[in-house]
Amino acid sequence: MPPKRTAKSAEPKAATTAKATKPRGRPAAAEKKTTTIATTKKSIATTKKPAESKKPLQEAKPNTSAKRKAEADLEEKPQGKRQKQVETKAVKKERVIKKPTTPRAKTPKPAPAPKPPKKKVVINTAPTTRLDVFAFGSNSNAELGMGDTFKKADCPRPKFNSVLSDAGAVQISTGGMHGIALTHDNKVLTWGVNDQGALGRDTNWEGGLVDMEKADESDSDEEEEIEVNPKEATPSVIDLSGVEKGTVFTQVVAADSASFALTDDGFVYGWGTFRNSNGVWGFSPEVMVQNTPTLIPGLKNVTKIVAGSNHVLALLTDGTVYSWGSGEQDQLARRLVERRAKEQGLIPQKVGSKRGFVDIAAGADHSFALHKDGSVYGWGLNNYGQTGIASKAGESEAGVLKPTVIPSLKGQNKITQISAGNFNTLAITDKNECLVWGRIDNYATGIDASTLPKEDVIFDDRDRPRILTNATRIPNLEVAYATYGTEHAIAVTTDGKAYSWGFNSSNQTGQPGDDDIKVATLINSKAVQEKKFVWAGAGGQYGMIATVKEEVKKADA
Repeated sequence: MPPKRTAKSAEPKAATTAKATKPRGRPAAAEKKTTTIATTKKSIATTKKPAESKKPLQEAKPNTSAKRKAEADLEEKPQGKRQKQVETKAVKKERVIKKPTTPRAKTPKPAPAPKPPKKKVVINTAPTTRLDVFAFGSNSNAELGMGDTFKKADCPRPKFNSVLSDAGAVQISTGGMHGIALTHDNKVLTWGVNDQGALGRDTNWEGGLVDMEKADESDSDEEEEIEVNPKEATPSVIDLSGVEKGTVFTQVVAADSASFALTDDGFVYGWGTFRNSNGVWGFSPEVMVQNTPTLIPGLKNVTKIVAGSNHVLALLTDGTVYSWGSGEQDQLARRLVERRAKEQGLIPQKVGSKRGFVDIAAGADHSFALHKDGSVYGWGLNNYGQTGIASKAGESEAGVLKPTVIPSLKGQNKITQISAGNFNTLAITDKNECLVWGRIDNYATGIDASTLPKEDVIFDDRDRPRILTNATRIPNLEVAYATYGTEHAIAVTTDGKAYSWGFNSSNQTGQPGDDDIKVATLINSKAVQEKKFVWAGAGGQYGMIATVKEEVKKADA
């Protein structure tokens, strides 16, 4: 019998300088001339009066006078052969000094023009297909991005999001309670909660307050309405004051309280903050909350970025992976020393020494990297076996520190995509299989627990299935794309249909009612019945699905 774990035991920690220059003297040539004249005069004086050598001090005076007179004569009476020669030499020297003009032309200007920047090397390409977006689930924090005219607290069924669709969104990322989108004309839009700068722009609003007494007295059968901050509810362009002019973005991602954007030349901008079990931890070692986009130092040649709740992974052109953020649950794949935790955690560092990775993924507190040889590595929090490593699964603080190959994915068809939530993970194969593992009792696997092999399941003390340790296929579902939210998932099948399962208290699955969705179920409402979906996104308590924009379809027809 497999080991049993209690329900409470599996709960994780709450994540929420110059040398002195010698002064220039007289030219050496000038000093030599003066010495020669003085020596000559002294020699003549000595020859005429050799007997008076006993009085050297009295003889020195005539010599000095002679020297001064000779020097004076040179200055006042520029005649005679010697004087003429001296003058000629001096003139020649002056001509030598004044004649050349070329050296002056070579003298650098006081403020030289800056060198032209190096030619940008483009390594990433932005998507171009515009999307028509449908949103559903909780909107209590304007996370659906519907704009300030949509004031419903919840949206139980998929509703067309005209704001994002009309903006020409080509890529979207759904965070905990905020979202971010990249548009076809290189704009980055954000919406939702901006408490720690996650939106990357000013959203201060002198708006009205909700009358709670009136709200309490309202008819409970009526749809609940909320007072929204229009600057948060409406997808709007981020503050670009800290972004280099001409920057082209190719990908955006949202964490819980931070956002990041990748450029076409492989650099990353970010804003917001990271949180840990003690609250706000910081955006960088020096900055607690970064309110506007700033360049992430130490990162270049990045081809893809992904975000968990409070950590980020970056894939580089050389096949290495970098990580930064909160590392309390080993999700960074390095141990942080308490006194240097911020420097070690908030600065991007390489994950191990291995190269050859071709893709990455991140769950709330765990991480993945797909190697070119087909093997998948997992690490981070493992209390529900979400890393795919069965060792210690079920223990409350179980973790995998170093990237470890996931055993149950060996021998499977080639993995093409990985997505992860709080306690669950899924992988899509090149045969359109959707493999899942992790927590069972929240229905986030999308599989009827009674059909699972007992050897692949960890039961609790009441013999209830708790954890699925091995990657298991969702039956009768051919999946092209899938994604996890916190504890719910959405999959798009090869024929363009959208299925969902898991926690549904706020209709985050797009299914009516508030009952959890135990198995993969078709999202089937009037607004989406005839649609062919190509993408899905799942946030904290909401979801989104998207089709290729209708105008694009007509143009291609």
